Amino acid sequence: MLTATGRLVKLLHDPAGPEGQNLLHQVTRPVDLTDDQLAATVDLAEPLDDALSPGNNPDLTFEIIAAIRLDRRGAALQMILRGAAGDAASPDPNLIQTLVNARRRLAIYTDRANPMTISEIAATDPIDIADVSRSLQLAFLAPDLIETILDERQPTSLSAHRLRRLDALPFLWEEQCALLA
Repeated sequence: MLTATGRLVKLLHDPAGPEGQNLLHQVTRPVDLTDDQLAATVDLAEPLDDALSPGNNPDLTFEIIAAIRLDRRGAALQMILRGAAGDAASPDPNLIQTLVNARRRLAIYTDRANPMTISEIAATDPIDIADVSRSLQLAFLAPDLIETILDERQPTSLSAHRLRRLDALPFLWEEQCALLA
């Protein structure tokens, strides 16, 4: 039994590998997904069947329940874990890089010693002129929103793609927060 359990543990340490994937398919029963919960039944009896002695059939079925939240980030629908496992914030490097690029482009555009036009910045980066124009407005993003992004507390709907596609960012910070937060 210990050898079979050890093999099972080893396979589950690499669930992305082919054997781990096969095992996950073998032990997982139907998964129920609702708006706020994911419930999966796992049955370890089959992979451990050879190791069990006749007449010793412990119940090796258990249920995993996780609180979730479904949220849209750009065009994708994401499932976000809640609770202890899901409370850790995860940084969005693309979002942070978008803000850094906006500040850098504004600094180049307003540089008194060597200013560049929007088309020159677009040729240097190289991106579309319209993307440079949209990017420049992000340099004026509300400090509260910037802090939220840097502290990794932004709503999942606030993505780099969404920011880069804004036609017009409101001038008032309260309106920016209402639009994006």
